[in-house]
Amino acid sequence: LFFVISGYCIAAAADSTRRKEKPLKTYTSRRARRIYPTYAVWLLCMTCLLVLAECVIPHAGFWRAKDGFVPVSRMHLTGWLTNLGLVHTWLPSMIGVQKINSTVVAWTLCYEVQFYAVIGAIIAFAPRQLFAGVWLVSAPLAILFVLQPILGLEAPIDGTFLDGRWLQFAMGVGVYQFANYDKSWSKAAFIGLLLLVA
Repeated sequence: LFFVISGYCIAAAADSTRRKEKPLKTYTSRRARRIYPTYAVWLLCMTCLLVLAECVIPHAGFWRAKDGFVPVSRMHLTGWLTNLGLVHTWLPSMIGVQKINSTVVAWTLCYEVQFYAVIGAIIAFAPRQLFAGVWLVSAPLAILFVLQPILGLEAPIDGTFLDGRWLQFAMGVGVYQFANYDKSWSKAAFIGLLLLVA
């Protein structure tokens, strides 16, 4: 539900931004201001807590938890950079380094950043075709999502929206488009996508 609501809100923001003089710059700066300053403060606080925990209780069970915390002394530069950039759920596996979560709850923000990037690319290259661009991305992902278990295909890269979460964002975009634009083809496409995923 969070991703669906997020898709709706980002569709509304992108829809108004794409009509401005510098749509991509406006869109990107607003999205970055929404996430990164607060997240950076949170990451700094978590780092301080982890340093304190490492000093006080170095052998606590949560250090060994799957996808849990890693002591700050074992964090490598790539771990810091991927966490700061909110790409730590998927980029480490692509470049062959250890995946480190300095704060487990940030996994949703990693999906948000991917969604922001794709919407930003659509605004950059086809601002007048925002919704068509979303459906152009969504259709093959929906087909892949449906066919993957049937054909026994390997799971997509863990932590990317190829795992089906893009479709949740797309549902939110569809609700926005359905509610604000009266075009029969777009409504048919949205209903068709819902039925395909169902």
